[in-house]
Amino acid sequence: MIPLQTKYLRRYKDIALLLHKYGHGDLLKSTGINLEADDRDGLVRSDTATPDELASDLERLGPAFIKLGQLLSTRGDFLPEPYLEALSRLQDDNEAVPWRDVRELLASEFQTDPNKIFAKIDECPAATASLGQVHHATLRDGREVIVKVQRPDLQPDLDDDLRALEELAALLHSSTEFGERYQLVNLVATLKKSILSELDYRREAGNAMRLKNSLADFRSIAIPEPVMDLCRQRVLVMERVSGVKITDVSPVVLLELDGHQLADEIFAAYLHQILVDGHFHADPHPGNLWLTQDRRIALLDFGLVVHVAPAMQRDLLKLLLAVGNGDAQTAAQIAHHIGEKSTRYDRDRLQRRIAEVFSVGHGAAIEELNAGRMIMDVQGAACDAGIILPNEVTMLGKTLMNLDKVVKLLDPKFNPTQAIRDHANHVVGQHGSQRLSLNDAYQAIIESADLIQNLPSRMNEISRRIAESDFRVQVDSLDEDKIITGMQKIANRITAGLVIAALILAASRMMSMQTGWMVFGYPAFASLFLLLSVILGGTLLWQILVHDQCKNG
Repeated sequence: MIPLQTKYLRRYKDIALLLHKYGHGDLLKSTGINLEADDRDGLVRSDTATPDELASDLERLGPAFIKLGQLLSTRGDFLPEPYLEALSRLQDDNEAVPWRDVRELLASEFQTDPNKIFAKIDECPAATASLGQVHHATLRDGREVIVKVQRPDLQPDLDDDLRALEELAALLHSSTEFGERYQLVNLVATLKKSILSELDYRREAGNAMRLKNSLADFRSIAIPEPVMDLCRQRVLVMERVSGVKITDVSPVVLLELDGHQLADEIFAAYLHQILVDGHFHADPHPGNLWLTQDRRIALLDFGLVVHVAPAMQRDLLKLLLAVGNGDAQTAAQIAHHIGEKSTRYDRDRLQRRIAEVFSVGHGAAIEELNAGRMIMDVQGAACDAGIILPNEVTMLGKTLMNLDKVVKLLDPKFNPTQAIRDHANHVVGQHGSQRLSLNDAYQAIIESADLIQNLPSRMNEISRRIAESDFRVQVDSLDEDKIITGMQKIANRITAGLVIAALILAASRMMSMQTGWMVFGYPAFASLFLLLSVILGGTLLWQILVHDQCKNG
């Protein structure tokens, strides 16, 4: 029996019934939750529940569960394809907040009457969602804007739902193989981070400005500009885009467009965001991309922007190139390098499963290839082999999958995998130029200085351990005797080098000494030490440059 908190009992049972309805009732044995004769919210036991029913059930449970469903739609390792499709279409439409409540919230956030800021604001919302709603408005200076307002009293319910999810995830993670395998604790942590970031509209405004600056060179991409002076934690004011959703564009207009050029530029823009700038708009589903009146593609809704560290950028670049080139071996190596390994991790299985993913992809027609789908399949193969890939890989796969739907609307023959290959040189060049910045050069100099400073002490430590038979080398599938012999040769070379250096130093010190035994005007012992150092040094160089090369050849 888990230590349940009374205030979360309703949510515990709702979650438990949800698991039970969709085939995971066995997981509930460890919870101690009684499910007898409870059909609240339509979560009745069923052997024929459909993916669309799961989406509806999550909608009924509220905002936290809607966001959970949207997150699960990216987990090809967690759910079958039909469920991923149903959850990817999950909508968070909700009943509109009454205008009087919206007006009170605006007055509270701006600390003044909204009429002093807006010349006009539509009381009827243009769109509603579980976290907020959007109103059209006009500023006093005549600019047309949208006003995104967060739902009042949203935070307490979200906090309770997230807390209940955290506790059940921790229980299932610690007591079931299912929870450990699918890292439920990390899943809920990602959900919580995503929701909390979306609750601060100032962050969304900052995301929009950052993307607007980074994509300024892409002439076919439009980013609406936020009115930063009017953005608050629960209110976002942003330039209004004149256009229509890409899914609502008429066939006649599509025929007039250069669909391939638009598709190629938007794909290039996303590669630039992900692999060069290190932050990308991670929710490019067709509803968030509009065709503007001047025939550009506008990106909307910047609540979900993923930031990628430079080291992870390089790994994602390698993974994308491996997908684009059909290189299963490299993809497996990258997964092994960046993944979090569990106790059941099997590297051979990882390589086999990823090879299967690429073999299926190679059997598809070029217009059917989907880089995002392949990355999600790589993630599923990794999970099956006992390794969890970072969230950045998941978001990359989801982003490319959604982007594939958009570019196929613009150009049905567009192939994203080919686009990766086409844009690879440009992306690698930009990525490389960033790494050659002045700061990176300074960092490289500092690291080199540290290496030189610490090298003698480290080599002394290695030599000491070898001399004391305390040196250990752990290798897989290699000849240990050869490894130890090689290390002994290295130690001997280091020792010879130190002896030569000592002879040179002694000779240089003795050169200024006056003795009775002189050779060509120099002290005899100094000359002898110098001669020995030349002979030993020459012998050592001959072994390195000639003898070793012959053996290697």
